[in-house]
Amino acid sequence: MNYRPGSKNKAAPLEALKDAKSAVRFVRENASAFRFDKYKIIVPGVSAKG
Repeated sequence: MNYRPGSKNKAAPLEALKDAKSAVRFVRENASAFRFDKYKIIVPGVSAKG
């Protein structure tokens, strides 16, 4: 998953949160196709500016 940095796409922080939640929802809904346990999803992250 990638993200929309606000500096390039004018995305507000709330939009970034919505993107992340949507991605996790997609993975959970398709867990069997990816052979994942939908209850054991880890979402790591790093700062875009640091």
